[in-house]
Amino acid sequence: MQIRPSTSFTSSTPAFTADASRNRILESLPPAERAAIRAVGKAIEFKKGQRVFAAHERFTHVYFPETCAFSLVTDLRDGNSVESGTVGSEGFMGLPVLYGSDSWAQRTIVQVPGRAFEVESKKFMEILPTLPVLSAMLNRFSLAYIAQISQTAACNSQHSIMQRCARWILLTHDRVGAREIQLTQEFLAYMLGVRRPSVTVAQAQLKKSGLISYTRGKMQIMNRKGLEAMSCECHETLRREFSMLDRAAVA
Repeated sequence: MQIRPSTSFTSSTPAFTADASRNRILESLPPAERAAIRAVGKAIEFKKGQRVFAAHERFTHVYFPETCAFSLVTDLRDGNSVESGTVGSEGFMGLPVLYGSDSWAQRTIVQVPGRAFEVESKKFMEILPTLPVLSAMLNRFSLAYIAQISQTAACNSQHSIMQRCARWILLTHDRVGAREIQLTQEFLAYMLGVRRPSVTVAQAQLKKSGLISYTRGKMQIMNRKGLEAMSCECHETLRREFSMLDRAAVA
């Protein structure tokens, strides 16, 4: 695929948050609400690939990712798996709890290692009615997350592995903010639901085009604008959806 000039989002900075070391939802809260939610939780560190929740496992805690990112994985009976959604510093892990359930059908693992803010589910639901801005932001995040799942399904069925690979790298960069991402070809193939040789070819082309560098399980973003041009429209669509969180914060 030939790299063409980007006609949409061209900023070299991450799209979801100006400070990927903090959770966007929590940092957008009024000071009193932020202090209230911080008082009932704690920071916790996650390792890459760590299981957070098994499919149908009870959500005992909810999480606001700060420097980590989670992947929701759908497992099929034939043994294949594919990433169906991701949550990073822009969002919240715990939607089943928010809507009166305690589990969902997807398995949740750590995509990018790092820190999250953890709150016990029971304490979270007790305090949430007293936090109107947080409630509004979580409702808006829910809509953005549904849009992400729908867009990902369309992307997986309609776009090339090259485009999907670029989109996945961009979304991960948005959430992490760092130029370097810990990423093996095996993990990326697993997340995209394709065979490793397909990812190897795609990454080799991205590297040859000067968009990324890759060595020993670590990838560096060399040309973000070029990656945006290589990606399908799905990255820009999702960027717009999550930017709506800002409106919920000031509503």
